[in-house]
Amino acid sequence: MDQRSNLIWTFLIILAVAVVLWEVYNTYIIASRVGFYRREAAQTTLGTDEQLSQTVNQLETTLADRQAYLVDIEKDPLNLSEVIRSQKVLNRLGFQEMQEDEDMRLSCTIVGESGNSAIIKCGGRSQVVEVGDVINGYKVTSITEQAMTLRRGDDVLVLKNQKASVPWETEAAEGMPTIEATPPISGGGGANY
Repeated sequence: MDQRSNLIWTFLIILAVAVVLWEVYNTYIIASRVGFYRREAAQTTLGTDEQLSQTVNQLETTLADRQAYLVDIEKDPLNLSEVIRSQKVLNRLGFQEMQEDEDMRLSCTIVGESGNSAIIKCGGRSQVVEVGDVINGYKVTSITEQAMTLRRGDDVLVLKNQKASVPWETEAAEGMPTIEATPPISGGGGANY
């Protein structure tokens, strides 16, 4: 071999030894840091911060209280007889509250871009329902501006959105002025007045 080849081989061997030494040094530094972090982690006890512990306990108690809270409404907020308390006025208007628990009555429908829904009176309570909901054993299959269709097995029930009859619309009542009923809401769906 000539002197030039010997020089190149010597340079490559020195370079390889330097790279190996550099990697050994880096591995030693990383191993010492890992050892330091392991010793530090072994000495650290989790959950010793008293303020943090109290905050976590308070949040867990508050969450448990919220999950256990039940709302019980004894009176239907959509029941108009609670707003108009005079039975005499209600009788003059021809208002009759649903008596049987099994009867269902369509109060109004809401037809919109985000989906159709309806307010139905069942068992003396008003409920907002959407397609797919189950009420009184019936599944709501469709809601349109004019009607709502419910199905239970082979039994199909269609509730129509009709304007409530008001006695003075057909003939003027004694001592009462003639009042025209408000037409259904346009664009947002029908309403039962």
